[in-house]
Amino acid sequence: MHAKVSPLGFPFFAHDPQAPKCSLTGETIDHHLLKLELANAVRAVGWTAETEVPAADRSWRADVLAASPDGSRRVALEAQLSPITAADILARTERMAAQEVPSCWFSDRLRVPWLGKVPSVRLTRPKADDRPLTIAYGLMHWNRGWEPLNRAVSLTEFCRWMLTGTVIAHRRLDGRTVWTTPRHIESERQAAEQLDAAQDYRRQVERDRLQQLAKVTRELREAREARKRTAERRPPPRFSPPRCRYNSRGRSLAQSAAGV
Repeated sequence: MHAKVSPLGFPFFAHDPQAPKCSLTGETIDHHLLKLELANAVRAVGWTAETEVPAADRSWRADVLAASPDGSRRVALEAQLSPITAADILARTERMAAQEVPSCWFSDRLRVPWLGKVPSVRLTRPKADDRPLTIAYGLMHWNRGWEPLNRAVSLTEFCRWMLTGTVIAHRRLDGRTVWTTPRHIESERQAAEQLDAAQDYRRQVERDRLQQLAKVTRELREAREARKRTAERRPPPRFSPPRCRYNSRGRSLAQSAAGV
């Protein structure tokens, strides 16, 4: 591939007609340029970077494979601009991780459905051509909850943090994967423990309330049953006719009242 100029004066890239093989076949210019920017960012922090590096068993191919100066660590940087399902991108990430090659996926599209499903960031391109790519989403910090970092971070600075372990990929409690520091991960863990403790306390208070309510209900029922048993054991009252009272003349009071 080499640069050419159209008859109207527009520059473009073209494949050589006799070239037996070209690594850009089936690749858009945007994708190729993003790979170059990723490779340049890696080299700017002192690591080596190669493009289109396949695995030994051909199970995956890295857009950019970064290697530490001593060769002990490798990290794959993937430029993903075309649509892809979350399942496919997760499978590709797992294949690389199985061979001890962690990865980070990059996109500059406004809508990235798989963002957060795997270690990834969304880039933004500044309007000025002389300004570098910056991280738009994916780099987070804990402030009573996860929030995007409140300052601009260039692609080169992010690569330095990522490759040196200043930031690491972290799966949050809600399942989304973000890049953050170990200190913020610890803050999330402590907040989760405090939340769990508060929930345990509320559950214990509710259990105590229900137990007390059950105890009072049981005592009332037992008292009611005891009164019922006492009433059942008490003999029924005896009925006796009223005694007839007499006056001094030998007539009953009832007869006197009747005038007899």
